[in-house]
Parts: sequence; structure tokens; C-alpha cells
Amino acid sequence: MRVNTAVVQPWLPDGFRETVNYSMLEMHVFNTLEELLDADVAFELILFHSQNENIALEDIKRIRASKHYLARIELFESDDGKLQKTVNEIGLIQQRKQKSSHFMAQSQAERLWHFLYIWDVELTVTKSPLASRYYFYPLLQAFSLERDYEQLIREWCKEKKIEPTGFVASYFACKSCLASQLCFTDHCPECHSQNLTSSDFLHCFSCGNIAPEDHFMQSDQLICKQCKAKLRHIGIDYDRALENEICNDCGAVFQQSHLSAECMHCETIQETDELVKCSVYQYRLTKEAGMQLSEFSKYDAMFHKTDHYIKPIFYCRFLEWGLDMKDIHPAYEYALLSVRLTQAASLFEKSELNRLVKMLVSNLRKTDMFTYIEPDMIWILLPNTQADDAFIVQNRIDDILNRERLTSHVKELRTFNSSFIKTWVQDGEVILDKLQNTH
Repeated sequence: MRVNTAVVQPWLPDGFRETVNYSMLEMHVFNTLEELLDADVAFELILFHSQNENIALEDIKRIRASKHYLARIELFESDDGKLQKTVNEIGLIQQRKQKSSHFMAQSQAERLWHFLYIWDVELTVTKSPLASRYYFYPLLQAFSLERDYEQLIREWCKEKKIEPTGFVASYFACKSCLASQLCFTDHCPECHSQNLTSSDFLHCFSCGNIAPEDHFMQSDQLICKQCKAKLRHIGIDYDRALENEICNDCGAVFQQSHLSAECMHCETIQETDELVKCSVYQYRLTKEAGMQLSEFSKYDAMFHKTDHYIKPIFYCRFLEWGLDMKDIHPAYEYALLSVRLTQAASLFEKSELNRLVKMLVSNLRKTDMFTYIEPDMIWILLPNTQADDAFIVQNRIDDILNRERLTSHVKELRTFNSSFIKTWVQDGEVILDKLQNTH
């Protein structure tokens, strides 16, 4: 297997051509990163030299935001064995790439999920003193998703896109920005000064005087300055006080200073009990998210991100739900509008198909939805719609088809009411199959 490989000229090390086994690579050499990003080929491997200082995090981010976002980015160290291992790993992911070949990522989050699926890797955690939270996820950073990543991860877990695979660590963070870089300081509980001194304190039993031990020392004896009593025996004349700190500004004596934390990132000063406890986990793509990627058909890709479109399998479940609703509330009705195309959707010019779909969507309510069933059926579900109202929608669409000169794309428009559908079965797939063949 030959791997589509890209190298930018300034990243090429001396001796590169002599050490690399060209039989493994379909080499493409570019003068600049911009040339690589503009290339039509989607590369599987991008190489740069381990000692090169010109490639930076921003370069990697640009690659991960381009059509090459699935590429393996590797350091080249004149090690043909390591390169061979990488090529072998790329060979192992071809089946996953084929299964998700129709998926069209529309955001950096979707690119990341696709990357996790293709390479079967986890969101791992790394430590860095330069990171405001100390712990960070390199892949989130590479895909420009590092900002407010805690909220992102919570949302993805809620949406069942990712799931934790193991606990890493916990730490206390700033209540304002969640940074872990904190400076803890002691304060006087009376005047809040930080000018404190720790010392051993004594307690005179005769007069109750409490002071640092050196205040009692006179000629190598312990003598209370307040009552002049000699403190010979601990436990009888005196004992060691619980207080062990003194404020050098106001003179207050106390047992425990007041502790606060200042964030070195946003400079917020807070009480220690206000700090936020954060937990760090590693994550992986869920099986459900992986199935969505692998079952993404070319027709899902065609209508992906189109308002009102849902995958056929979910559409059929909505049909079944509507019939269940009718069992519970007999007055509930919904309608199905079938649009039979003159040919398979894949045979249409993309612009013409988009124009047709845009026209259909423009006539739908927020609650209406449609799907595409191979080879030539578009099904529109109109919830809570009586038969007469459904025919009004059909006639309106028919008029627009004529006005927009789209009639040559549509072979037939038909409307079905849930009361009619109810006489058959309650399996969504069977419903659509029967209706499609009804004359």
C-alpha cells in the first residue's frame, strides 16, 4: 500500500530522500504550508523534521481545520522502521475510513470526533506548567477546541458523543476562570496584613499573659514581664499556648491565620472554600457516535445540516411514535407527503437537487421533517395535520414546482393520512414500503 504523503520543502531534513523508502509513500513536496492546504489530494501522512523549528502549533491547527484534518502528522527522525510502523497503522484504518467516507464534517468538533473514530484513539491528558489549568488535552488544542473545554466535554457527554474511560486527577481551581495556578497567602485575621511571624508562645498561669517565648526570657530565666512571676515548672507555672503567630503590623496574636488564594491567571482573590474542585478524565468516542459516523450514507451527506432532514431510521421511528400517539389520543392525526423524483437523487445536478430541496423546506413548519429513501423517494412528515390541511400543502408545493420550473424533477406528489396508514401495520420501514407501492 502506498500512502499519500505530504512534506513542505522547508521541513525537509538533510538526507531525507536517501533514508526514506519511497516504495511506501506517494510523495508530494510543497514549497509552503499554504500550497499543501490548497492541494486537492486529502493526505494521510504529513511529515516534518524533528529538529525543525518552523512548524508551530498554529501550523498544526491550520492542518486540522483543513481537508487534511484526518492526516497523521509525524516527526521524521531518519528512522525508516518508525516510518514503516506508521504506514502499517495507516493501512489498518482503511476500513474505518471507507465506512465513514460519506461523512462531511461541518465543524471542528465534528472533525475531532471523526479523527477519534478513524484512528481509534482517546482524548488523553497531558500536564504542562504553561497551561492555565495545568492539565490539557493535546487533541482539543490541535483542533482549536481548548477554550472552555470543560463545558464542551460536559455537552459532548450529555449528547453521548464521548464517555470517560478513566480518572486521571483532581485539583482545586479559581472560581472565576478555573485556572489551577494559585498563590496561597496567610493573613492576619484582625487587619489582614501578610506581615506575620511564627513563634512558640507561652501562657503565664499567674496573670494569663500570652506572649512569644523570647518575651519571657530574662537572664536565662523565664519571667513574666506583666506580673514578674518566675516560670519554673511547665504545667504548674505556665504552659505552651495554642497561639503560635503574631502580626507584625497590628500586634495581634492568634492560633490560626486566615488563608486566601490569588489566581495567577485572572488575579481573582478568593477564600479557599470558594475554590472549585475539578476532576480530570480521559475520554473516548461512544459506540453510538461511532455508529453515526460509520452509517453516514452518501444521501445523509447530501442533505447534512439541511433544516428538517433526519436519517431514515429515525424518521421511521417518528412514524411509529405518531401511530402510538393515535392509539392514546384517537383525535391525533398526522400526514405523509411523498415526493417521487423522476430519477435517483444521485443522478441530479447538485445545484438542481439543492434548489428542489430548498423549495420543499421553505414550505415546511418548524415541526415538519423529511427524509430520503433510495432510489427516488422524498418523504415529508406533517405532525398534527388533518387530511384536508395536508392536501393544501400538496397543492401549494405543486404550484411552486410549476412556477419554479421544477416539475421535470418530480414524477408524482401524493398525500397519506395517519388514519389510512393505521389500517396496516405499525412498523415504520414497512409503512414507507407499502405506501411507495400503493397505486
